[in-house]
Amino acid sequence: MFIRIAEVSLVPALAEEGRRIYAEQAAPRVHAVRGNVGCYMLEPLEDGAPHLACTVWESEASARAYEESGAAKEIAALVRHAFASPPRLRSYRKP
Repeated sequence: MFIRIAEVSLVPALAEEGRRIYAEQAAPRVHAVRGNVGCYMLEPLEDGAPHLACTVWESEASARAYEESGAAKEIAALVRHAFASPPRLRSYRKP
């Protein structure tokens, strides 16, 4: 299992819209990609903390194929207008 987590700060006035677009448009498109087993946006409980956009993949190869296809950029563009700053991307493996 391979997991990508993007720390995303949203513009406060656009946060609700960004979460809605992610849930209604972005997540279903990611779920449809071969090798994806989960796609979530986690909302922080603390004011000022970033949202976490998480994608879970069967393998690192599946995640890389998604990124290299250009689909990741297209899907991120759906909510990019709500970003207060560029996301910080991290990757994890489940041993």
